[in-house]
Amino acid sequence: MSSVFEELFQQARQSVPLIHASELFSQLSQKNPEVQLIDLREANEYHRGKIAGAIMLPRSRLEIRIEALVKPEDTLVLYCSGEVRSILAAQVLHDMGFHNVSALRGGLTQWVAQGYPCEPCLSEQYLERFEKHVKLPEVGIQGQALLKNARVLIVGLGGLGSPVALYLAAAGIGELGLMDADVVHLSNLPRQILHSTPSLNLPKTWSGAYRLQTLCSDLHLKVFNERLHSGNAAPLIENFDVVVDASDNLETREIINTACVSTHTPWVYGSVSGFEGQVTLLNAPNGPCYRCLWPNPPENLTTSGPLNTAAGIVGLLQANEVLKVLLAHGELLSGRLLLWNSSESRLREILFSKKADCPACGLGT
Repeated sequence: MSSVFEELFQQARQSVPLIHASELFSQLSQKNPEVQLIDLREANEYHRGKIAGAIMLPRSRLEIRIEALVKPEDTLVLYCSGEVRSILAAQVLHDMGFHNVSALRGGLTQWVAQGYPCEPCLSEQYLERFEKHVKLPEVGIQGQALLKNARVLIVGLGGLGSPVALYLAAAGIGELGLMDADVVHLSNLPRQILHSTPSLNLPKTWSGAYRLQTLCSDLHLKVFNERLHSGNAAPLIENFDVVVDASDNLETREIINTACVSTHTPWVYGSVSGFEGQVTLLNAPNGPCYRCLWPNPPENLTTSGPLNTAAGIVGLLQANEVLKVLLAHGELLSGRLLLWNSSESRLREILFSKKADCPACGLGT
């Protein structure tokens, strides 16, 4: 350790309470334990299992997600493999207003050494279900664990949102937010494959939630039967890792972009009209936003619906981009607008970049 880091660590160690494994086990053995465990390890450390009941929250996402998972008055115990990360993280949480925070002395290593039990981060049934993913070297157990701990908000459950929701649920995403204020109409069914005839006149969020639960019963769903607007966008979006724009609506895209810029959340843009569609990733770290791509956004020109397969393909490309972001794999579409033409079965690409004078994310904003 450097002298500066060592000094900071020792200061944190003196102020952060440490709890012994035996004391923690005793507390957890109570009928209604008041303590909430937070596992700060990264996905490549999950092979050792976890302490039962722990929330899996990698240290790299702590500040972004902690307020959505627990309350400031909760009693928290943080742990990592050892104790360095948990002690420093406890100090950070204290500065954020969490005052009942302690760290497990010796971390999971000491917990295991003293013979206390762990449970698998991924159950045997879960691993069997996602066997093909796990066998991919680019995914593996670590990548699948990342997907299981991911939270994705889908704005719009129509022609684009349907394939996005179905494929992300099937891929093992742990939590999906479903947002739409509309109901299912008969004319929706040819392209909005998340819904079916029995769902007619039901809210799309209800119809979609039912379908997704039948596909993946342990999927955690958050349903928002309302429109996204400037008042609810940022507080909602800050609780998710990635946002998917499946609204095909200019006003909604502007709201998503503003909220994602302010919360530092990446979002996947998609649009489809007739036989053509486009997809890109916006607001990735150091990447361009929607207004970098469209300084003067065009008006909504769509007067007729898209070919159903065109909507399906664009939605699949959006879902694919979400998985790439979460797995940190491949060449992301940040700065690349992908154009699909169903008539020609052809993909093209337009490059664009972050603009210093962008009205949304530029240096002067």
